[in-house]
Amino acid sequence: MLEVQDNKCAACGKVFLGTHQAGPCVDHDHRTGEVRSLLCKACNTSLGAMDEDPNRLIALASYIAQYKEP
Repeated sequence: MLEVQDNKCAACGKVFLGTHQAGPCVDHDHRTGEVRSLLCKACNTSLGAMDEDPNRLIALASYIAQYKEP
C-alpha cells in the first residue's frame, strides 16, 4: 500500500518520513473495519476528531478559508 501511494498520505500528499511520528497510519472504516489507505498522523487524527463526517470537514475547511490571506 505504501508503494502504491508513492510513500505519501492519501489525503494531503505529505511524504512519510519513516519515523514513528511521521510514518503512516493505517486508516480504516470504523463501522466495517475495512482498511482504506495510509494517512499521515495529522490527517488521521483530524478525520477521527471530526467523527469521519464529511460535512463537518467541509464546514471546518470553509471556516478556516475565510481567514486565509489571498
